[in-house]
Amino acid sequence: MSAVQPTKHNMDPITKSEEQKCRSCGNPATKCCVACLGAPSLTGGQSPTTWYCGAACQKTDWAAHKEGCKANKMRKIIFRAGSTVQRVFYMYREITIDWTYTTIEESNSLPCFHLDIDQSLDELVFPFSSNTALDEQERLSLLSYHAFGEACGFMHNLIKNLLQGMRNQRP
Repeated sequence: MSAVQPTKHNMDPITKSEEQKCRSCGNPATKCCVACLGAPSLTGGQSPTTWYCGAACQKTDWAAHKEGCKANKMRKIIFRAGSTVQRVFYMYREITIDWTYTTIEESNSLPCFHLDIDQSLDELVFPFSSNTALDEQERLSLLSYHAFGEACGFMHNLIKNLLQGMRNQRP
């Protein structure tokens, strides 16, 4: 069964400065459902954590919590897969970039890259290097420039394998 069953193994004690209430009985709670813990919210940030005072309350609440728990678990898998694909994309671009740039300007609060059109065409791929100091967002923007479709084609199998089996596991 793909659903997380309530056991002592999937609840973690978490220290919080504010006291949490058990979802089942309302008593003070120090343990949370780890399948849901850290699940990203669809509106940004993280989904609310489900708290319990113990395994008995978690088991009692399982029927009501099960659907949301499965959705949170699925969202964590999808976001992890997306993060992995994004890291692979940037690594791919660093080793396959086929142009260099000379300068970066800011235009309407967005980076504007000036390409080096006089570069030698003796090589098809150039090592990724920066002529100016880039912050992380500028570096990622530069690596993404004109490459998304090509990289997605190359990473099709990676994405397919990361999300394998999820099509039939909708909550």
